[in-house]
Amino acid sequence: MKMNKFSLLLICILLPLVTVWAQTPIENADFEEWNEDTGGNYVEPEGYWATLNAVSKLFPIAPVTAFRETELVQAGNFAVKLESKNFLVAPIGGLLATAFFDTQVTDPTTALKTGQPFTDRPERFTGWYHYLPEADDSATIGLELSKWIDGEHVIIGEAGLFVHETSEYNSYDLEIEYFSDETPDSILIVFGSSAGAEDFNIHAGSTLYIDNINLVYETESGLSIADGDRYVKLFPNPARDRVQLKINDWKGLGNLKVYDQQGRILLEDDIKENTYSISVQDWPAGAYIYKYHSPSGREESGQFIVSQK
Repeated sequence: MKMNKFSLLLICILLPLVTVWAQTPIENADFEEWNEDTGGNYVEPEGYWATLNAVSKLFPIAPVTAFRETELVQAGNFAVKLESKNFLVAPIGGLLATAFFDTQVTDPTTALKTGQPFTDRPERFTGWYHYLPEADDSATIGLELSKWIDGEHVIIGEAGLFVHETSEYNSYDLEIEYFSDETPDSILIVFGSSAGAEDFNIHAGSTLYIDNINLVYETESGLSIADGDRYVKLFPNPARDRVQLKINDWKGLGNLKVYDQQGRILLEDDIKENTYSISVQDWPAGAYIYKYHSPSGREESGQFIVSQK
């Protein structure tokens, strides 16, 4: 369910943390690229993503809570797996955020530096999740857009979701609620494997899988594009009869795949022209994922909605 208490959850997770800005955009939204940490026994998603795994560098007895998943994936080869685990006298939740972890500090509560430079106003935050909780635990998915105004950290917009047990991957499509007309200067995206029940009680063993996330914009023409410069522009979204794609790939034309909500491939084709049309008039209403593979090796993914006929 959507929630008003998402802000409270962000405070609970991030109160001890320090917000900073870097110069790299959000990337690796399909979590297909991973780095092996040279100083720790774990891997992490490439791009501006951080987990609590680096705590194990400061405290060798601390558990690794974020993993590269190779079996329970929504589409592609990998997904993110976050698992809550026991640590000393209490369990800790698995966390993934747009951030970096500073291992040079001695106080782990100040090590995670969250936020990313961002100056757009997306309409929606979308993606896929699969959740296997322990007891009555729940997980969280959240986005916050903010700006420093006269020395004060002001929330410009947010979207959030508490999720409960699923039998398979489910899609989420969250409309971002804006509280002012200001343009943000920072974005924070957070996934957590344990939000607990009403008392925020974390349960070890709760596991959240995340895959293929996206920011969606609605322009005057109805065009939906994701954050940053993209090779693929898709419209209309939602669609009833046809989806049109415009390809702007300086490396040539690549390969396109479209998946349903169960991760099944509905369409696979080598793009031969800069415009491409998909007939969806016989497709069931719902959310679909597309993936475009460029000859350069870059991969883009996004989501479109087929509406009721």
